Amino acid sequence: EMVRNLGEHERARMVLEEADADGDGALDFCEYLTVMRRIEDDDNEMKLLTEQETVAETNFSVQEVSEFRKIFQAYDRGADGEMSFEEVCGMFQDIVPLGARVLKELRRAVHAADTDGDSELSFPEFLRLMRRLVDEDFTRHSVHRPNTADAAP
Repeated sequence: EMVRNLGEHERARMVLEEADADGDGALDFCEYLTVMRRIEDDDNEMKLLTEQETVAETNFSVQEVSEFRKIFQAYDRGADGEMSFEEVCGMFQDIVPLGARVLKELRRAVHAADTDGDSELSFPEFLRLMRRLVDEDFTRHSVHRPNTADAAP
């Protein structure tokens, strides 16, 4: 953690030095905008790299990733690039009945896919969830079979 923080600190120092065009050690408004643009560009680059790594890791085809992106965007009600557990449940309720047992399995799978621990799934985390559920054939094994242990939550 400390090494990562040192790396981030060094990167921040470099960005500030590069943006301080007049070298006065302070940022005017234009220099501030340069810093903000650089930070956003760096963030977008990291997201792209993470997504590319996840696509390779999950071994989905380009077509599958495209279809998953459409699904992700359709169920991301907040349009914030993150899916909550409730949004994931909404997606699955259109596919399979969600009794207590299925909800428990889904919650466990979502928690495992949430690698940053923010309780929401980014698109790469969503792809990992889909890979796990496809591999486990989730919809076939999660078809609701009424019994006393599977009462609604």
